[in-house]
Amino acid sequence: MLINVTRQNKILFLILVFSSSYTLSQDVNTNPLELQKLLNYNEGQIKKRGEYLLNTRTRQIWNQNLQSWDNDSLFEYTYNSQALVDTITANTWRYGGSWGKYSRWIYIYNSSNQVIEVDLYFWHSTTWDIYARNIYTYIGSNLWRNLLQFRNGSTWSDVIRATYNWNSNNQITMLISEVPNTYFPGWCNFWKTEHLYDSTSRLEKMIEFDGDCSSIWKLERQNLFTYDGRGNKIDDIRQLWIDSIWINDSQYKYEYDSSNVLIRTVFLDWQPDSLKWENVWRESYTQNISSNLVRTLTEIWYNQTEWQNSKNRIIGYDDNENWIQDATQNWDSIQWVNQFRYLATWYEPVSVDDNINSVNNFSLSQNYPNPFNPTTIINYQLSEHSFVTIKVYDVLGKEIVALVNEQKPAGNYEIQLDGNGLTSGIYFYQLKAGSFVETKKMVLIK
Repeated sequence: MLINVTRQNKILFLILVFSSSYTLSQDVNTNPLELQKLLNYNEGQIKKRGEYLLNTRTRQIWNQNLQSWDNDSLFEYTYNSQALVDTITANTWRYGGSWGKYSRWIYIYNSSNQVIEVDLYFWHSTTWDIYARNIYTYIGSNLWRNLLQFRNGSTWSDVIRATYNWNSNNQITMLISEVPNTYFPGWCNFWKTEHLYDSTSRLEKMIEFDGDCSSIWKLERQNLFTYDGRGNKIDDIRQLWIDSIWINDSQYKYEYDSSNVLIRTVFLDWQPDSLKWENVWRESYTQNISSNLVRTLTEIWYNQTEWQNSKNRIIGYDDNENWIQDATQNWDSIQWVNQFRYLATWYEPVSVDDNINSVNNFSLSQNYPNPFNPTTIINYQLSEHSFVTIKVYDVLGKEIVALVNEQKPAGNYEIQLDGNGLTSGIYFYQLKAGSFVETKKMVLIK
């Protein structure tokens, strides 16, 4: 499969890691960069033990004619025993007035709770069909490589990969992205970003290069960062490499209060005729007493003379400081008009360790190794004599094999799964012992 990625979108690939603004109206079937955004979608993924977990996130659009909110999309979250996202399911609002399945992300972790794969499925009538995946590889705690692949029939086709370099302070020093070579086997250079730090380990400069499948990197742009005496970033100036010199392009200026809280961002454009910076827009931020963001006011620089209202974002919280409503309004020159909003529900916090111990020390451990090829070990613990079953299922819920199906006394046990007769993919294994039931996920890679 040949994927054509335009030059103007190359920088977008580098900033897609934590997208949370995706809506289901985007055409991911023809745009691999939107797919990359989808596969890296992980809002709510990183949560500490005891924190509330995002349960659902609903997007609604304001119906000006009816003066009411219309449903648009619904995201549902499930978590594993370590309070990390297990699945995210996206639904769209159907004309008949009900939610319909659309897409699903499945997350796979290693024993260090690092994401090693994110699989994207689309719903087709009655089944989930896998469409693409991101594969992550680490060196220690640092991400080393991120590979995006499309499903092409029964095989996987590489689309783009990124390789990360880090310094001794665990800061990114270089990010190189590559695409499959159209004419020869292997990879060719696509885009590169270098990060340079000052003596205090603050990011001082970020330089970007275009590869164009050549062995020679071509300068494209750079960002220059400056800080105040308190260590707050106050300037981010972007420059373009044109005719062998750096030309100013745009600038972000940041303002803080006495407590080092960001209160305003101003965006400016460089005017080559006057050799001056000109205001474009600014955002002002308001926090509540708990330091939660409750309002973002966006204004545009009108007629080069004054600031005028543009957008108003209002965020509401529950008593536990979880956001429950995030609404955006547009200014119509007279008043604020609703545009869209997000509504959230949350899971009550649970202790992972307490959750395991609350069932009288019945437990099912994560298989090791995971991913595996072709064998893996499953450990489990019984606190009392029980009738035990351990069964393996595929992603559609079809039973593949019963590993255990008998009475067993209390104790610790180990069993091996032989995957020689199985195809590569995601499987689930479930322990039932008396009233105790626990399910875990594993990955076979051949």
